[in-house]
Amino acid sequence: MLTTKKLKRITIKSDYTIVGGGLAGLCSAITAARAGVKVTLVQDRGVLGGNASSEIRVWGLGATSHMGNNNRWAREGGVIDEILLENLYRNPGGNPIFFDNVLLDKVLSEKNITLLLNTAVYTCTSEHNKIVSALAFNSGNQTEYELISPYYCDASGDGIIGYLSGADFTEEGEDKSTYNEPIAPTEDYGKRLGHSIMFCTKEHDKEIKYVAPDFALKDITKIPKYKDIELSGIGCKFWWVEFGGRLNTIYDNEEIKFELWKIIYGIWDYIKNSGKFPEAKNLTLEWASTVTGKRESRRFYGDYVLTQKDIVEQRTHYDAVSHGGWSIDLHPADGVYSDRSPCNQYHAKGVYEIPYRTLYARNIKNLFISGRLISVSHVAFGSTRVMLTGAVNGQAVGQAVALCLKHNLSIKELGTKENIKLLQQSLLAKGQYIPSVKPDHSNNLLTQATITSKDTLLFTGFAKSNEKFIAENKVSLLLPLKKEQILPEFTLFVNALEDTSLNVRLMISQKQQNFTPETILEEFTIDVKQGEQNIVIQPTIPTPQDGYVFIALDNNLSLEIYKSHERVTGIMTVWQIFDDKVAKSSMQVVPSDSGLESFEFWLPIRYPDNHNIAIQFAAPLNIFATENLLNSHYRSVIATNAWVGKFDSNHKASLDIQWDKEISINEITLFFDTNYDHALENTLFDHKMDIMENCIVSYNILDEKGTIVYQNTNNYQTRQGIQLDSLKTSKLTIEINETAGLPPAIFGIICT
Repeated sequence: MLTTKKLKRITIKSDYTIVGGGLAGLCSAITAARAGVKVTLVQDRGVLGGNASSEIRVWGLGATSHMGNNNRWAREGGVIDEILLENLYRNPGGNPIFFDNVLLDKVLSEKNITLLLNTAVYTCTSEHNKIVSALAFNSGNQTEYELISPYYCDASGDGIIGYLSGADFTEEGEDKSTYNEPIAPTEDYGKRLGHSIMFCTKEHDKEIKYVAPDFALKDITKIPKYKDIELSGIGCKFWWVEFGGRLNTIYDNEEIKFELWKIIYGIWDYIKNSGKFPEAKNLTLEWASTVTGKRESRRFYGDYVLTQKDIVEQRTHYDAVSHGGWSIDLHPADGVYSDRSPCNQYHAKGVYEIPYRTLYARNIKNLFISGRLISVSHVAFGSTRVMLTGAVNGQAVGQAVALCLKHNLSIKELGTKENIKLLQQSLLAKGQYIPSVKPDHSNNLLTQATITSKDTLLFTGFAKSNEKFIAENKVSLLLPLKKEQILPEFTLFVNALEDTSLNVRLMISQKQQNFTPETILEEFTIDVKQGEQNIVIQPTIPTPQDGYVFIALDNNLSLEIYKSHERVTGIMTVWQIFDDKVAKSSMQVVPSDSGLESFEFWLPIRYPDNHNIAIQFAAPLNIFATENLLNSHYRSVIATNAWVGKFDSNHKASLDIQWDKEISINEITLFFDTNYDHALENTLFDHKMDIMENCIVSYNILDEKGTIVYQNTNNYQTRQGIQLDSLKTSKLTIEINETAGLPPAIFGIICT
């Protein structure tokens, strides 16, 4: 007898359906919901976060690249910045379960989001190149969901709704000739990235034995890298245990997963039972993922395909809506069984832009794409695939949906040169960073005001401490100057262990927005006698462009340089060193005819060990003026772009904003400094702080009568949006009561 039973079905109609609850889909959902869009967020797992969740435990990264490249102040802004700072405050030790909580809290706090967990889309209906509806199934409650929306976004990682709707896509790595990409890999290297599985260990107070399952890899020598296994590389640092690049990373998913289980348990058997790791006797394998961390499957075609040249040449785009900056990170398809290096990471000299045209399906009228599905070549995918880059792309898509609905525009109509500014400006106002796009302040009431502060810092340098360091590596202070400005006379403080010389170069980047020293403006060689002394240098050559100048000191083992523990927004000391997580040496050396560039890495030391070189300038530098509050970006780019208060032990300061007549203010948006240079890896990372030390923690806003109209005593976020309900006043005063440790700084104020 044929059954006539049917599943329970619930129809959900919303403005916007997102398939995929990783960081890209989640940030898209929150962005759209805050703009008044009714959102359905569908996630096929029981937790949000995708590869960043507790199921997989890969830390989210983007343009900062562990602070291991030359992309200064490049951390992603907007919703993902808010999430990472919330995670830092609640979870500085990087507990992956707590990060799940942060993500779930963020979504559940948005009344415009309907969240469907453990729910997988399995079919959709399309007509005339437009998705009409999708069906999804939850095996836990045995319910089928019909999802109907005017707009959809595929942020699922594998592109399920894009595939089902007939969107154009590829799964293959392109040949070098396709997009003129010299580093496009050959078949021998492999043209697809594989999967990895992470694990965590726990130490007990007694010896813990391990009996490997029968399916575990028995011959560890099948893994060419087995000799490099060490206990300091536990858990997420075993990212190189990769497999599946020769298989279909979607249809062969289960085969790939079982092979990775075989490898992981074989590695643990080797650690525990080979006798080569006596320090592991009290360790146990506490957790191993049951879900693979997948890198690559489908990539969908938009109206533009981002390629190697876009990244390396840092091309600008009229429709730029976000930025990237991770290296072009390609892996051999044979993964852990390959005798090649487990990855080739090639960095650009700075960040690059991602155009809106890569974020929608070219042949499906109402389908956006985000996360690792966007319209890029396999080579460019090596950079754009990382999670925080996906997150800011998700924010761009969420804001785009809101504008399409508000202005009755199609996806492609929003992307015209006339309309794209709507999207760009709305993203900037929410904290997104778009390198070539500046905020439009035409509607900002601040432009009609006079802004003053008795507490503005006139920068004269960093005070000398009692501590010194040996100049083992080249070291440099990054300092912004205006075009045609000559650096004032400055003094360095050294101790020579013997008679020697000090070589100092003033250098700039060829592109003013970059932080890679390439061009020498002026060079000084000073004879130094043994002992303590002050070195005075008088520059004479003006800088040819706005941008940062490197005051670079050569390495010299006979010299001790005095440290300063003073730090301030928009100025930092960097060293010519490298981070072995993202580079092999302090100099990127590239193959000839690769289309890549060789250059030095100049990196900061990570908190809490960061410090500056002590330096004093004969004339003060006016680089923190109140005019910066209406500057080009809400972060340090080309200039500090910040108003900063004086060095003061209590970090109190105030700003006065005066209009010549009474005005009505509905909303104030403040952009604080939470050190966009610091990478905020979400999990398995101890950040040694819970609030970024640059951040203004406590402040008041007062009206013309001195009445407090807003007060915040526990801020740890970059962006603060304050609703005031038509406040009528001719003056605002911002009183800063406390920071997390450094002089107070504000990048921008918007009054509307």
